[in-house]
Amino acid sequence: MGQSRAADVDRYEPSYLPLRLGCHVEGDGTYATGVPAYVNPAALGLALAAALLAVATAFVSEERARDNSKKENSS
Repeated sequence: MGQSRAADVDRYEPSYLPLRLGCHVEGDGTYATGVPAYVNPAALGLALAAALLAVATAFVSEERARDNSKKENSS
């Protein structure tokens, strides 16, 4: 868009899914600015990693509880 058009921006249009910031110019439409192209794939990857780690944590916790229960019952 450039600095010459920055004064013509009449509103901003943020979006959280996907992450982006749009600058709206009257009569010219909306220009995507402020969020680099790599941010959305990186955010998706981090969200998937967090979900996988949460599932793995629950699984390991359940396994430890079973092992502790077996040890208590055998003693």
